[in-house]
Amino acid sequence: MSNHQSQVTTIISCNVKTGRIEDYENWSKKINSKASEYDGFQNVTMIKPSDPNSLEYVVIVQWKDYSRLKYGNNQMISSN
Repeated sequence: MSNHQSQVTTIISCNVKTGRIEDYENWSKKINSKASEYDGFQNVTMIKPSDPNSLEYVVIVQWKDYSRLKYGNNQMISSN
C-alpha cells in the first residue's frame, strides 16, 4: 500500500426549498469563500438546476488530499 495521497473530491447534492434559492446561493458563496482560505483547497463548482421543475443543486469541491479535506471541514465546522 502506498502512502501517496492524491486529490479528493466531495460531491454535495442539495434540494433547495422553493423561495429559498437566493438564500442558498448566498450561503453557498460564503461557505465556498471560507473553504478557499484553507491549505489544500483547489476548486469548487456549483451546478445549478437546469430543469425548472427541479431545485437540486450540486456542489463539487476538490482538495489536494484527504488530510487537507478533513482539516478544512473540521475548521469550518468549529468556526460556526
